[in-house]
Amino acid sequence: VLNGPLNITNLNYYPSSIDLSSGAGGVAINAGISLGSYGALQLDTTGPVTQTAPISGNILLQGSAGSVDLTNAGNQISYLGSLSVNGNLNIVTGQDLFVYGGNVTASDISLEVTQTGGSLFVGGEVPTVLAVPQGGRISLEADNVFLGSFFSQGTSSPSELIAPNGVVALAPYTAGSPVTFSQGSSSLADFLITPG
Repeated sequence: VLNGPLNITNLNYYPSSIDLSSGAGGVAINAGISLGSYGALQLDTTGPVTQTAPISGNILLQGSAGSVDLTNAGNQISYLGSLSVNGNLNIVTGQDLFVYGGNVTASDISLEVTQTGGSLFVGGEVPTVLAVPQGGRISLEADNVFLGSFFSQGTSSPSELIAPNGVVALAPYTAGSPVTFSQGSSSLADFLITPG
């Protein structure tokens, strides 16, 4: 349990990584975590990860957990790497969210970008998979959703949403706005939705 503020500001490119390990006990973030310009949170628990205070500073989130419920309105989670969650994965962030570089698995996945005009990017130069089990749900909520390569240079790899006999839901954050759904900047980009 983190009950006092944690501020780390002397950073370059992800030089700071915080390993939140607890075994079966879970992780409760009860005070803000700020990693300055860039930083990584490595989850390593079979219990739940919850919060009552925001996480800020262009955060990369990765690792494993029993469940993840990071829905504080003040979150600034920018990157989601490989993450294995036995239960539900719920992330709310107030800035663009990039999901790339591995597999994200959970019972249900909900990713929400609360910034008006904000973007959710899934994919890139390495394969990226969001997967839920039979009957699971993948929910992506942002005004702009980019699937496949979003880089202007380089090669792209396939992105895949896997929800066998489940639901893939897309919704705009700004009520009444259409979701801009794009395959990205490269004609080489592939995107697959696997129904089962």
